[in-house]
Amino acid sequence: MAYLEYNATTPLAPCALAAMLPVLERDYGNPSGIHGFGRRARAVLDDSWNTMAGRVAAAEWVTDGLDTEQLRLQLLTERLWDGVERIFPAATRNGQPDLTLSNTLNVSFPGADGEMLLIGLDLEEIAVSSGSACMVGSVQPSHDLITTGVEPAPEKSTEQFSSEKPTSREEIDAAIEGLSPVIDRQFPQLQPEAAV
Repeated sequence: MAYLEYNATTPLAPCALAAMLPVLERDYGNPSGIHGFGRRARAVLDDSWNTMAGRVAAAEWVTDGLDTEQLRLQLLTERLWDGVERIFPAATRNGQPDLTLSNTLNVSFPGADGEMLLIGLDLEEIAVSSGSACMVGSVQPSHDLITTGVEPAPEKSTEQFSSEKPTSREEIDAAIEGLSPVIDRQFPQLQPEAAV
């Protein structure tokens, strides 16, 4: 399994989850309300504004080893691109690698059915975005891709892979391995001919 749709949503940081659970379970009232639920929610809200520990922990989690992490993500992205290119040489990398986010790879698969690619990847337990994260669930061309010069027709065969701190090399390798049968199903002519 490989979750490569971090540009759309990410797992909650453990410190944020620990802080939110009590609110989600019992202090969920409208903080503007004058009833007991509202007063408890308001107290939690006021306390959160007055507590620096949560903000400091969150900032540390985000920035801890940021330079090293960006390099790691860039290497994972390049590993993924190398695998995509090996499996489907006609693939096009959208955007300039030195000007895009180090954790994001946007690829057009000329001649492919983008929706079928997305479904195929899902069946291989690989989560990605079709087109770009801002257009998930839409068949309309992504305005982000069009402004980068990607033509609307190839956009329909575009998938976006994005990684984040939890992404491992093993997940990238699983994504590459899972992409291979998906491409084989859409492009059987690319497979080596069976020996006679």
